[in-house]
Amino acid sequence: MYYWFIYILEEAILQQQLLELLPMVNEVNAIADELNKQRTFEVILLPPTAQALKYGESKRTK
Repeated sequence: MYYWFIYILEEAILQQQLLELLPMVNEVNAIADELNKQRTFEVILLPPTAQALKYGESKRTK
């Protein structure tokens, strides 16, 4: 039961992060379009195994 709670909590955190991130990506794409930059940005979700991380370990960005 405890592991199920952790899973639900991690899903909720991920959804919250996406809700914050997606408008930012849309804004950056709109700015790039206004500046006539030939670039678009998107969110790509990768599982921990694809990032060479252990399950539950977070990757820090610089």
